[in-house]
Amino acid sequence: MAKGFDFREEEIQRVLRVYGSMTEHIANSLRTCINKLQDVCEKTHFLGVINATNDIITFYNEEVSRIIQQQFQQWVEEKQSPTGLIETMGAGEEALQTARNLEGRLEESLSELFAQRFEPVSTATGDPKMDETAYEGMGEAASKLCAKIEEQKSSALNKIQSRSEENALYLCLQSVVISTADGVLGGFQSFSDNTKKLAEEFLSRQSAFRANAEDGAKQAASVAGQVKDSFGQIGSGFPL
Repeated sequence: MAKGFDFREEEIQRVLRVYGSMTEHIANSLRTCINKLQDVCEKTHFLGVINATNDIITFYNEEVSRIIQQQFQQWVEEKQSPTGLIETMGAGEEALQTARNLEGRLEESLSELFAQRFEPVSTATGDPKMDETAYEGMGEAASKLCAKIEEQKSSALNKIQSRSEENALYLCLQSVVISTADGVLGGFQSFSDNTKKLAEEFLSRQSAFRANAEDGAKQAASVAGQVKDSFGQIGSGFPL
């Protein structure tokens, strides 16, 4: 198989599909995950669950988009992007414009991923119903999202690898595929890990309360005994 590069429109369309398919699947998986977290909030009405959900929503809406888009701009400026390939190969200004257009179209796919912004949860918390399985469900939703992202990243990288020998244009996608997938992945993996800690803290607090309640019951029984003894002493002087 001959090694080279190909910037014809049909090849550009294939390159766009590799990246666009990945970002579309990540967006769909994100919606599924956030919807699950919102469902847990609606079922529990528990402030701790709502705060954790809103933390990851805020992180996604603000930090993840900023980090990934910053990485994308850095990729465009470096020699690993399509314009970098054209400049390296000395293909000329017209080819350079084609490369710039491709980068713009890739950025549109990235923008579509972040076009969906999730609203924070504002469920009332006056009537909570909560147990540790709620946190487990949140962690599971985040873990499933991470698995889906890993799957989509691997699929995209495999396509890049299989086609890059014939067309070096695909190699340009490697770093932007990794930075896009890992940017979302890192935040939700951390969230999944944190839900385990939240569940442990929930159980620890509940255990502490149970211990306090049991101590209170023992003290109450002790007070009852003291009152009985005191009454017995007073009662001994009552005339029959």
